[in-house]
Amino acid sequence: TSPKIEDPDGNVVFATKSYKYDSFGRQTEKTDPNKNTIKTKYNILNKPIHILYPDNTFEEYEYFLDGCLKSHVNRVKTKTEYQYDHFQRVLSKKIISSKDILLSEELFEYDSFNLISKTDSDNRTMVYTYDGAGRKIKEEIFSKDQKLLFKKEFFYDSLGFLCKSVEADILVTINLRDNVGRVIKETHEDLDSNQLRKIKYQYNDKKNETTATSYISGKKSKEIKTFDMLDRLIKIEDATANVTTYEYHRYFDPKLKQKVNQIITINPLNQKIITTYDAIGRVKTIEHISPEEKRVSFEEKYYDLNGNLKKQVSSIYSAPNTLSKKVNTLWNYDNFNRVIAIIEAQQSATEKITRYEYLDLNLMKKAIKPDGNEIIYEYDELGNTQRIYSNITNPENYLDSSVSDIDYQFTYNKLNQPIKAFDNINATTTFREYDPLGHLIQEELANGLIIKNEYNLIGNKITTAFPDNSYVKYTYDSLNLKKITRKDPKGKPLYEHNFLEYDLSGNLIKEKLIDNAGFIDYEIDLLGQTTSIKTDYHTQKITFDEIGRISKINYEGFTKDKNLYKHDDLNQIKNEKGLFNNSYLFDSHNNRLSKNDDTYLVNDLNQIQTTKDHTFEYDKNGNLISQTISDGEIRYYYDTLDRLVRIEKPNNDIFEFTYDAFNRRISKTSKYNSWLQFDDFRYFLYDDQNEIGSYDQYLTQKDLRILFDTQRAEI
Repeated sequence: TSPKIEDPDGNVVFATKSYKYDSFGRQTEKTDPNKNTIKTKYNILNKPIHILYPDNTFEEYEYFLDGCLKSHVNRVKTKTEYQYDHFQRVLSKKIISSKDILLSEELFEYDSFNLISKTDSDNRTMVYTYDGAGRKIKEEIFSKDQKLLFKKEFFYDSLGFLCKSVEADILVTINLRDNVGRVIKETHEDLDSNQLRKIKYQYNDKKNETTATSYISGKKSKEIKTFDMLDRLIKIEDATANVTTYEYHRYFDPKLKQKVNQIITINPLNQKIITTYDAIGRVKTIEHISPEEKRVSFEEKYYDLNGNLKKQVSSIYSAPNTLSKKVNTLWNYDNFNRVIAIIEAQQSATEKITRYEYLDLNLMKKAIKPDGNEIIYEYDELGNTQRIYSNITNPENYLDSSVSDIDYQFTYNKLNQPIKAFDNINATTTFREYDPLGHLIQEELANGLIIKNEYNLIGNKITTAFPDNSYVKYTYDSLNLKKITRKDPKGKPLYEHNFLEYDLSGNLIKEKLIDNAGFIDYEIDLLGQTTSIKTDYHTQKITFDEIGRISKINYEGFTKDKNLYKHDDLNQIKNEKGLFNNSYLFDSHNNRLSKNDDTYLVNDLNQIQTTKDHTFEYDKNGNLISQTISDGEIRYYYDTLDRLVRIEKPNNDIFEFTYDAFNRRISKTSKYNSWLQFDDFRYFLYDDQNEIGSYDQYLTQKDLRILFDTQRAEI
């Protein structure tokens, strides 16, 4: 039985779990606080052989005489079978469907002591080599035709700790450790020992990391952490002496009449976040306090007896200490603690309910949208999504009034990667190919455009080929991208972009633009923030405040200007002065309430209803369907997946969009009701999820963008 807690209705309750045991002390029943019971049966070796769940589904286990698991049948009748050697080490693992079809198989091989190879269902083999002390010194991956795909070597210091690794004979990682194995210095180098990254650490006697020293733009950047005697973080001082503190209190809850934990986080501007927990460690309230000790935000959380978040009460503040309204969000759960309903803006005029149904193994069967239309999911026996389709029961605001407007079917390879997605509605197909390490190396989009990629042994993209067979080459040192070269279909260089210098924290310091357009120089401060961008044409100087908000930007060169920015106590911009002078007001849910003299009316679903010159209308799913402007109305239409498919403007201009199974916009049709503009059609090209170009109906390339460091791209 738990300590006293507060339920979503405000009652003081206890969460009680109950257990039953047999005469051998084995747990046979476990009942959670919501009265859901799981029953377990055992064999003579005290191994579970049958587990019955609250929905009457069950799992079954079978064992060899030595106690090793022979097979496991899950709740959807998929069986996993195991074979072992004389030392009870797994030799094979097979997954078999309910129709007795082999779905996948893994094989394992050992020497006297260690795993030396593992073969997956696609016949890739991972080979492991060990030294005389049993430490792994090499890891290799081979394709099914025994081509080397990956290699990593490991080295150890005199105390037996890992001190160096060499990846694919390209990248060297060196870890200097103290006598108890903690990393005190980590560097990444090329094979010629040129340092590419460096960071140092210090620890206290209780193994807490107290100092991290980075190297930014040739300077040391030191972050210092302080802990109390209970090993709790109480202070962080950044490299520019800005201090964030953490206070720990025992707060007396007057309703529960007991003390609970409370943490107060105070940033360098003296803004406070007060987080209060309940008696079993769950977040109960989150309160934001301004430096003037005024409340600017408040959230309350309530849980059911199983610990699921059941209700959240959001107190919306339009100004410090000015409560404008409260908004409730509710969650309902089934007996497996799965969300079956989300009720937004509960008991308001804009209440919105989304419901969910599930198959066994926690796979979603159906999502029932607020407008009543359904998205239905089907799966294979490995849990891969085989089909997604819609069931339209309420065609209001839908262009397509048929029973279904989306219907996708997916096919997978032996590694459970999607290799084909067929659109049953539009009769289009997306094809994908992967290399043995899982990189997407070729994709034919549903619009017919083809893109190809090639990767090196450490996973860096080295080539991207476009539909016209032109391509881009990426050149790296052992870690950093150094050059991008654009080439025509015959391999003739068209232009190149060079990344000339990085610091030891990976920040780009200098780059050279294409076609002799000059250089860009960056200045990075000790916190890793870009404070200056200098080109041959203009310079931008950026100033940040103590918590990383932009407070000033100076422009010099092509244009000369100074912009000043001020923020509210939730770090939302409230004023900008310079080239544009604007003032803003936001509420505590980040809704803009005004801009200058224009006031915004926002409902409980955070939707803008009116501004000075516009009115907005939304469908039951929360999509904007109508915008009234000075010269008429703009209409918006969506499919069942809430993707925008059509825009109608007052002058009868029409824009239509189509999508693929991966939710990427693959075409746009623009129809203009004017002799001044020609109708236009575009296909869009993607590199995985990143849109990088477009083509007209004749497959003539209209634009192309080449992304640097796609891990930080906008998608």
